[in-house]
Amino acid sequence: MKERIRQAAAALFYKYGIRTVTMDDIAKELGISKKTIYLHFQDKNEIVNAIIEEIINDSCEDVRCLQEVSRDPIEELVNSIHLIKEKLTRLDHKLLSDLKKYYPETWRKLMKYEYDYRLNLIRSNLQEGVNSGLYRAEIDIEILALLRVKHFEQGLDPETFPPDQFSYLTVQEELVTHFIHGLLSEKGKKRYYEYIQKSKSENKNL
Repeated sequence: MKERIRQAAAALFYKYGIRTVTMDDIAKELGISKKTIYLHFQDKNEIVNAIIEEIINDSCEDVRCLQEVSRDPIEELVNSIHLIKEKLTRLDHKLLSDLKKYYPETWRKLMKYEYDYRLNLIRSNLQEGVNSGLYRAEIDIEILALLRVKHFEQGLDPETFPPDQFSYLTVQEELVTHFIHGLLSEKGKKRYYEYIQKSKSENKNL
C-alpha cells in the first residue's frame, strides 16, 4: 500500500505540480481514505521526500547502466543526453518549481545528490577522456566537473529559463552539447561525430 500511495502521488505531482495536489486528491485517486495514507506517511512532505529518494535511486541505477553500455567517455556523455531527455519528459516545470519553493530541504537533497554523486562521475569521465586522448590534455578537470554540475542545476531554474519560453529538454540538450564541444581533442571530435551520425541513423530507422 505504501508503494501504491507513493506511485499515485508521484503521478499526480508530475501532472499537476506538488502544491495543488492534496492528501484528499491522493486518497481519491486510490479509492482509499486519508486515514489509510496517514498510516504510511506522516504528511505530504514525507511523500514528496519518498518520491525524490526514489528518483535519486533510479537515477543512480540508470547511470550505472549507461556506463556499462558506453564504450568510451564521449559515448557516455552522448548517451547521457538521451537519458536526460527520457527523465525530463516526466518532469514538469511546475513540479520542479514547487519543489524548490515549497520543499527547500527536499530540493537541497536532490541538489546534494548532483554534487556528491554526479560530480565524482563527471570527474571520472573527464580523467578517462584525457587519459585516452579524446579530451584536450590541458583541461582543468575540477573546474569543468563543477561547471557541468552547475549547468544541470541552472538548466532546471525557472527564473533563468522561464517555462513559457524554454523547454527543459532543449535547455539540457544544448548545455550538454556545448559542454562536450569544449572538451574534445581532434581525435575526440572525429569519434564524437561518428556517434552523432550513428544516433541520427538509428533514429531514422525507428
